[in-house]
Amino acid sequence: MYTILVKDNNEMIPSTTERIMQRSSGVNTIRFLVSPTYNDIDISECTVLLEYALPITKEPKSTILIASEELYKDNLEYLFPLTIDHTKEPGKLEMHLSFFRTDMTADGAVTSCVRKTEPVFVEIIPVTAWSNMIPDSEFAAIDQRILKLSALANQLNDTQETIANNKADNIKLDMDNKNLYLTNDGKQLGNPISLNDLGDAISENTKNGLLYVMTDEEKTEPEYSISTNEDGTITLLVDGEESKTVTAEELNELFSKEDIKN
Repeated sequence: MYTILVKDNNEMIPSTTERIMQRSSGVNTIRFLVSPTYNDIDISECTVLLEYALPITKEPKSTILIASEELYKDNLEYLFPLTIDHTKEPGKLEMHLSFFRTDMTADGAVTSCVRKTEPVFVEIIPVTAWSNMIPDSEFAAIDQRILKLSALANQLNDTQETIANNKADNIKLDMDNKNLYLTNDGKQLGNPISLNDLGDAISENTKNGLLYVMTDEEKTEPEYSISTNEDGTITLLVDGEESKTVTAEELNELFSKEDIKN
């Protein structure tokens, strides 16, 4: 980053420089570093005005600089991002800073102080000769078309990434929560489907429906009992329901079989 130190004697000295090319935009930033105090004045309470003039037309311009939230190497940091408005002309970009502060005394009197710096010059390097032969209007149009194509490519990449991140690549059966859901890279997509709701839907939309299957957890041992009847017969009951009625002769024949004896 192009860094300029603001000395206590109001001289501005570039400490770190870089090549800034003509018509470059959004890639270079000028950093101004200022001591937090100057002659007992708190610079952080001052309004900082950057004034600059373009190399060829000498068109004067100005902007207010805002200090970064954190100090940089014990100095106040002010950043000035460069756009094509600042780099459109090759040569020396002249800049200087002004610090303003207004105070009011206890009796209501208003006092003000202004600090000025010496100018500093930042070199804007001209582009190659062939590009200089292109009229400014045409060059700007080319830049705009390139930027639009670049933006479109970024948009397509974002769209493809969004589709990829939201496309199901597997399905998971969650027996703990009794539901079914789609996944992408192991992560759940959308809302889960209850297995009960899924079963109902299949039952309602298939010809023969579903056959309920009793699981091992649901199986219980049946309860057997017998009762004697007035006609001398005996009825076998399973879970309280009549299962079979036999006579005394049939019962005697049953118990006389060889497999029962063994």
